[in-house]
Amino acid sequence: MHELLDVQGMQRRITGYAERRESASELPKGAGAVLREVFLRGEIIRGEVARLIAASPRTAQTMTGELLKQGLLLSDSPKGPLRLGFPASAAGSYFPNLFPAGAD
Repeated sequence: MHELLDVQGMQRRITGYAERRESASELPKGAGAVLREVFLRGEIIRGEVARLIAASPRTAQTMTGELLKQGLLLSDSPKGPLRLGFPASAAGSYFPNLFPAGAD
């Protein structure tokens, strides 16, 4: 199970996934930094997003909304802390050993 999940490489896979989606203009710039930090810390408060991406609170709010909409971040309330989501669309990138090659 440890080899299938490859938890040690998870940070790299999450960041790589976000960077590919950023390059394709499917995610806002800086999304990788936010997802990486949430992965490392378990959760972050919403106000941290602006600091992480060195942007205005409004830009951070827009990014947070997009990441929540895509299921890459989760929160229990509109003002609650953010935690990492694992949407099916990211499964092939996050857990490549659990899904057939090329699954996205």
